[in-house]
Amino acid sequence: MKEGSVKKREEFKSSLAQGALEFLISMSLMVLLLILVVIIYYQSYNDFMALSIHYDAYSICNQASAQLSALASAGEGTEAIFRRPSSSVSKEYTLKVSAQERKITVSYGNLTDAACGLTFSNITNGTAGTFFIDKDVRMRNLGGGVIIG
Repeated sequence: MKEGSVKKREEFKSSLAQGALEFLISMSLMVLLLILVVIIYYQSYNDFMALSIHYDAYSICNQASAQLSALASAGEGTEAIFRRPSSSVSKEYTLKVSAQERKITVSYGNLTDAACGLTFSNITNGTAGTFFIDKDVRMRNLGGGVIIG
């Protein structure tokens, strides 16, 4: 009688060990699946943020170009305040104007995220044709050109 009870106890322990092993395998697979989902989500989020920054840079560039072009076409003696467009992604950016290339460049850090054209090339900050606009400034249409600052 003791042998039968020992045999049943060993079978019970064996089935418990097998159940624990199956549980560990299934939990390991669930953890691997969770890690895979997190990696895919993270990559998608990074792509979305890069696209958002790029879109924001083009929007800022087009707004700045529209302000400058409107003043240039308004005629001699027109004055206005250049309002530096705000960033929807809450990042600091650099706004560079180049009269020689007839373009505006928007950069976040070391990356150039967008460039757009100007409809005219006669623009200066009073000393140079290539300059940065880092705040709201006064702009004037004098002598057929736009002067910033």
